[in-house]
Amino acid sequence: MVLQTKIPKQPSQAIVSYDYVDLTQGFGFEDFFLLIGEENNSRVYLLVGNQNHYSVQGDMSMSNEDEKNFDSAEFNQSRTIKGVGHISGSVEAESNAIPYTLTIKIYKVDSDGNETEVTSSDTVIQPQTEAAPEYYSARINFKESTIKVGDKLRVEIVAAVSGGVVLQIGTSPKNQDGDDLAPSGKDCTTITRISIPFRILT
Repeated sequence: MVLQTKIPKQPSQAIVSYDYVDLTQGFGFEDFFLLIGEENNSRVYLLVGNQNHYSVQGDMSMSNEDEKNFDSAEFNQSRTIKGVGHISGSVEAESNAIPYTLTIKIYKVDSDGNETEVTSSDTVIQPQTEAAPEYYSARINFKESTIKVGDKLRVEIVAAVSGGVVLQIGTSPKNQDGDDLAPSGKDCTTITRISIPFRILT
């Protein structure tokens, strides 16, 4: 008698590490970070999934009505996003008593470049008006959305500031010093962290 020795092939499974998990809802929170890179002698604005990257700029200047978009890599597995996420970091204005805001929206972008907003409301960051670095922390509300294979995420940041004042926000996952935001000598961070809730695959 010949024994059957062939072992059925097991399906491969992707391993995703979540920073913290809402077990009751079945969602895990994955962190992303703003990063400025350089390709073909031009600045590129990236959204990366770990902190093992150096940025070519520790911080970024924004004037009134400036808009910056930070794009992730394309997803290689379908994901569902839903719930309440979070953004935190530091911002600095160059002048006292100048009101300013940063408005954050997040989109999924398909392979044809079409944007679909996945945030259900704007996240508005409005720290105190001081000419010094300030920490901020805010919730991001997401509507249930499917991120398909080949889609990427885009974080849009729009500044509103009067009087020609320039703002600085952090763009270094490794907390490098920027031109104005300098963690080595100031009470601030150049890490801009965005925590996004994804459904946990089982």
